[in-house]
Amino acid sequence: MSSEFNALFREFLDDPDRVKYRQTGDPHDWQQRCEDRIERIGEQGRALREQIAQVEAEAKNRFVRIRVGAGGELLDLAFLPDAGRIGKAKLTEAFLGQYGAACAEAHARVQEILAASDLPRTDFSPFDTDQEQA
Repeated sequence: MSSEFNALFREFLDDPDRVKYRQTGDPHDWQQRCEDRIERIGEQGRALREQIAQVEAEAKNRFVRIRVGAGGELLDLAFLPDAGRIGKAKLTEAFLGQYGAACAEAHARVQEILAASDLPRTDFSPFDTDQEQA
């Protein structure tokens, strides 16, 4: 998002009576400005979605190699030669550990993209552990 949008958004939040954002003057001009602003925000959102859709992360150890997408979807899984030398429980542990590491890396990349976009910070991440569980 643009710095202009961020500045306007902050002004809006800091103006409790919303005086600056009341309709004044020509209603058609005001409506057109609002529609133009909404269109710019939509374009920026579409560009962000495209960037985020390209995010992939990989993690591996001696037993597995895992590649995930931005949302944690499993894109590729390879069992390496040493995987046949350990039991199911250890292989499951190796898989889950690397899957979690790949997801955390993908999440960090998405957060970097969002931070660079100049969006107001809203993170409802499943990776946040300090939020209270209901």
